[in-house]
Amino acid sequence: MRAHLTRRALRDLPDAVLPAVLFLKGRDACVLVSQRVEGMQVIWPARSDDPLILPRDELEEAYAGHALLLR
Repeated sequence: MRAHLTRRALRDLPDAVLPAVLFLKGRDACVLVSQRVEGMQVIWPARSDDPLILPRDELEEAYAGHALLLR
């Protein structure tokens, strides 16, 4: 398995590269699991022990613009 750090807008992360680690503002991170009609499914340990569904705009506000893509 390889990892690739990229600077990309959240809307430019296709489902094919998920799951991906998103680096967030405030030195935080979460795992983007899937993009759904009802929101973005993430694992965000700082906020919950369970997976969350967040509105896209809420995640975009927290997202620092860098993602770690696993291959």
